[in-house]
Amino acid sequence: MNSIPQNMLHALRFTVKFGNLVYILITGLFVAVSFNIFYKQQFMQQLGKTYAFSMKAFLFFLAIAFIIFFCKILDNAARITSGLKDEFVPITPTSITPLLRSIHLALAFVSLAYLIFFIPRVIYISLAVFITLLVIVALLLFILAPAMLLATITEGNTKAAFSSQRLGEAISEIDTGRYFAMTAIAFAMFAAYILTDYFLIAPAIQRTIMGDLIQQFMSGKDEQSLTLPTIVHIYSLMTGLIFMTVAFFTHHFYACCFPREDSDDPESFSYGMNAAEMESISAALAGHGVTPPTAEDKSAAPAAAAEAAPDFSLLADADTSGMDIDTQKAFALALARADALLGSNKIDAGLALLAPYADGAHNAAAYFPAYRRIYALKPEYELLQRLAAAAAHGHAPSFELIRPELERIDPATLPADLIYPLAQFAARQQHYPLVLTLTRGFAQHHPDHPQLIDNYLLAARALAKTGHADRAQQLLTQMLARFASHEKAGQIRATLKLLQAQ
Repeated sequence: MNSIPQNMLHALRFTVKFGNLVYILITGLFVAVSFNIFYKQQFMQQLGKTYAFSMKAFLFFLAIAFIIFFCKILDNAARITSGLKDEFVPITPTSITPLLRSIHLALAFVSLAYLIFFIPRVIYISLAVFITLLVIVALLLFILAPAMLLATITEGNTKAAFSSQRLGEAISEIDTGRYFAMTAIAFAMFAAYILTDYFLIAPAIQRTIMGDLIQQFMSGKDEQSLTLPTIVHIYSLMTGLIFMTVAFFTHHFYACCFPREDSDDPESFSYGMNAAEMESISAALAGHGVTPPTAEDKSAAPAAAAEAAPDFSLLADADTSGMDIDTQKAFALALARADALLGSNKIDAGLALLAPYADGAHNAAAYFPAYRRIYALKPEYELLQRLAAAAAHGHAPSFELIRPELERIDPATLPADLIYPLAQFAARQQHYPLVLTLTRGFAQHHPDHPQLIDNYLLAARALAKTGHADRAQQLLTQMLARFASHEKAGQIRATLKLLQAQ
């Protein structure tokens, strides 16, 4: 396990990745808006005015910020503990963590905050008591935050975050001394930021605001038309951005201190799968030509894959003609790392690592190894379509991968332009039943398609090759009657004559 300074460095590198900077900016803007609402109320009260302050608006913008924050930070923590801290950070709020799980955890904390803030409206308590209660709850949540994060990730549900038993286990897993050391460091960072702001920056800002608001009053403005000076908006924005940067960094730091899934018993991290399910996954991968590391190598495989030289043999069935050497290296390393994760039954992490190489912007022929691994575990229709397009352009590995699906598919679900090239490919491979499957009902679904006759000429030849010459002749006779004046009528007659002569 890395030392605390090393984990801080890892957390910093992870925090400044573009995918995280986007969310720091978004959440920082929401926090800035809420701060502006608070500042205006605060200074209006100092002027003795009864400005209609909306606590609901203030809490609403804070709630939005922290819901987004929790969604992203839970996913980030899962990626870090899965060994993906050196990989790209997706722009999406979640990648390997279910979105609903993140939202549930976020709403739980937001609801708790609302309950605390509205206690004075339900029961009478003095301001001192309320502030004391607020501080105690805030400190308790701050101390328990790493344990709650780890419990949610490892258990796969939000209930674990509020289980005293599971929280105690999480603290033990991290190591009690190490746990309180890292929370103390995080507390020191927040305290340094808050105290610097409170004693140095905020007083200067307050004087500026007071002077500006008094000047606006003197000029005849009423309470509703008062505006905060520009410096306040800048201050709010910087405060929001700094606060959220520290929040993201500290939680990334926590995750870097968590026990790594790939450093323990590889059989203990099965994402809730039983032995039969794990065996089924391995069989699915093997059936598509993917052989992840063996059980003996699982524990060391993820780290080794990240550091080893690229294994270009993993690109054997990829069309690399349009890739530069750096792209090939990056792709080969990603495949090796994904295989290590899949071999350790970290399916979500492995698929998340491969997903960027199997989207609409990445050709299935060029990035076929990624497509093959994903299709083995998640054979989605969009993947099938892109693989079918690659097969239609002559990519044999793509054709062989989806051939079982093509043999039982309704051809009406495929793009019409793909039918003929796929049928041609199947005919060249002597998969004549597949030719018949692909061309079935083409005239019904695409009566005006320019390749209609071509498809049925292929179908006729396939019927003849499968011992149904009579049906082939019948089909050609019907075609000739319908398309007697068509430019391809000669091809129909020639094919019919050939079959009749056999």
